[in-house]
Parts: sequence; C-alpha cells; structure tokens
Amino acid sequence: MPARIARTLLIAQGALAILGGLFLALIGMIATLGPGTAAGTSWLLILIPIVGLVVGVIAIALAVKWQTRRKWVWRSTVAFESVSLAPPVVVAFLEGDRSVVGGISIPIVVLVLLVMPSTRQWFDLDRSLENRQNPE
Repeated sequence: MPARIARTLLIAQGALAILGGLFLALIGMIATLGPGTAAGTSWLLILIPIVGLVVGVIAIALAVKWQTRRKWVWRSTVAFESVSLAPPVVVAFLEGDRSVVGGISIPIVVLVLLVMPSTRQWFDLDRSLENRQNPE
C-alpha cells in the first residue's frame, strides 16, 4: 500500500511540475511582450519553465516504470525526491522564509514511504541485500 501511495504522489508531483512549467511559460511570454523587460532576463524566462517541464516528465516517467519493481526505479526515485528537497530548503535557509516549507511536503512523504519496509519488500530490495551478504 505505501508503494502505491508513493507512486500516486509521484504522479501528482509530476503533473503539478508540468502545469507549473506551462504556467510559467505563459507568464514568461506575457512578461516579455512589454517594453519594461529587464535586459538579460529573457533566458531565465525560458529556462525556468523548461526545468519545470523536465522535472515533471522525469517524475511521471519514474511513476510509469514503477510497476517493473526494478531497483534502479527505487534508487532513481530516492535520488529524484532528495534533489527535489534542495531548492525549497535552500530558499528557506538563505531568505529565512519558512513559507516554502510546503514545497518539501511531497518529497518528504514520498521518501518516508520509499524507506518503509513494505515498500522495500515490494521492490524486493531486502532479498537482494540478503543475497549479497550471504552468497551461496
């Protein structure tokens, strides 16, 4: 059950990232139409939506591969969620803005669900660890 919840949250995270990327692309197009666009910011208005779209595609790709139960899917998801924690934590630390803590809720929940014994068993990680420790 925790594995299914983690997969659902991963899909939601990917969908929100894609929608956010599309929204930021729209805002970027509107912002660059006006004469008040600061010089040198147009690349940023292109880069940020692309990053959002890429993050969303990666999350959904991991969720699609979830049913394979392969170790690389589990490891990649742990790495993806760990990296997803970095931007809000850095912003909270540097700016002292605790309102960004909501941005870390999904990655933390998914990470907790991934390290639960039932999820590790679902991905068959514990058995592969035993085989490495006790080769026959």
